Amino acid sequence: MTSPSPDARGGKIARLTLIALLFALGLWIIAGFLPALIWAVVIAVAIDPLVDRIEERFPTTSRNLIALLFTLAFALLVLVPIGFGIAQGAREAHDIFGWIAQARHDGVPPPAWIVTLPFGSSELTSWWRDHFSDPVAATAYLDGLQHTLIVR
Repeated sequence: MTSPSPDARGGKIARLTLIALLFALGLWIIAGFLPALIWAVVIAVAIDPLVDRIEERFPTTSRNLIALLFTLAFALLVLVPIGFGIAQGAREAHDIFGWIAQARHDGVPPPAWIVTLPFGSSELTSWWRDHFSDPVAATAYLDGLQHTLIVR
């Protein structure tokens, strides 16, 4: 048996290095998708016995139809709560915009709960009065805050 030539050994090392680099690059690319992929595998493994029972109970039903129904059910299970969250966020945004308009027009006195804080209530009350109680100060502070958020 003859030993491999230096060129063959170098070619093998180059191939293995390229494979390792491509594997690492693939992992780097899919790193953001791994949590979703892991959850997809967990859900698929968890519902597989249920899918098998449904397929046994309805043998004439197409497997594609059963897969479609399960996909739609899980999509609704995920999308309905997200829809409720978006709707609640829109309601909250409306309330925030109303509060900002009130602060710019009339100013907003410090809320009553600030007094009940265990520490820092006097400093927070003073800060609130400096920034929100007067409409001119509130407008200046909110404009500065808006500029800061836009610039970032």
